[in-house]
Amino acid sequence: MAAKKCPEVLFDDKSINVSKEVAHIWSIANTLRPTYTELKYGDVITPMIIIRRLECALDKTKKSVISAYKRNKETPPQILMKLSGFSFYNTSRFSLKELLNDSKNLAANFENYLNGFSANIQDIIHSLEFTKEIDKLAKSNRLYGVINKFSELDSGRAAIICNGSPLFSGGTTSGESQIRRYMLENDLIEAIMALPTDLFYNTGIGIYAFILSKNKRKERRGKIQLINAVNFYKPLRKSLGKKRREISNDDMKNITQIYVDFSENENCKIFAKEEFLYKEFSVYQPLQRNYAITDERIEKMIDDGVLSALNDNDAVLHDAIIKVLKSNTSKTVYKNKEAFFCSLYFNF
Repeated sequence: MAAKKCPEVLFDDKSINVSKEVAHIWSIANTLRPTYTELKYGDVITPMIIIRRLECALDKTKKSVISAYKRNKETPPQILMKLSGFSFYNTSRFSLKELLNDSKNLAANFENYLNGFSANIQDIIHSLEFTKEIDKLAKSNRLYGVINKFSELDSGRAAIICNGSPLFSGGTTSGESQIRRYMLENDLIEAIMALPTDLFYNTGIGIYAFILSKNKRKERRGKIQLINAVNFYKPLRKSLGKKRREISNDDMKNITQIYVDFSENENCKIFAKEEFLYKEFSVYQPLQRNYAITDERIEKMIDDGVLSALNDNDAVLHDAIIKVLKSNTSKTVYKNKEAFFCSLYFNF
């Protein structure tokens, strides 16, 4: 089969100009400055991307959900989920765009909007501790700008650059894990690329690019492509802080070609999305005690101070117990507590 010739085409069979999207991302970052440092951008951007993505998913059915909720505020969640077409819903009359119409009550209305989400989504938002970020954004007069930027964002396909923690941080019931589960179960992760270290000015840690899509091609559905691009770089002539490397145009073309080919090689592996789902089980082993009178166990008993109370109050009894135990050491190991106690009884 002939190789796909698409080094300058990322996702479709036609050229894509991403300058508008790049400019939009930078404008979001500019909105957060100087209230947030670069390392803290994710505290706002991550939950806002999730919120905007959920809003886009619910857009077509939200009117039906709100109508049912207005008729009966005790409507069971199962019915609202059925109306929304998803395992979540939002009963608030607001959207991100509509929130901007009342700037004086923006923070309160935004919290009302978030509280309109179903309990499972609220758990995720709370786990990200986003409420305190809303207060911070409001106090610094950044909330309106952030909501405005994200209300314009199309969540159809996205690339997220982050460190390795989103791959594994959090237990199965944590917000991070629930986000991963949602993206996997809804087949939103198209590819994960491991990029070179030392690409940024202030950090040398390993970074990853998540390619997300809600419109996967047929051959990609149900699958996730892993690309190892850690060696696709060229060294800088002069380091800029911790930035010692950059991805050249040729490297970009090679990485893109691997992505477009969608075939396994030394730098690419493809797995079914189910391979990344997991459950956490607690494994309990039965307590395996045994009993014996040996010199080592007697010394350990003394070191642990098991008889320290007797030593303080009745030194004679303390010494007598130690003497009897030392005179009855043996290699016999008892698995049964009652049998061992019977042996002690006869010895004493």
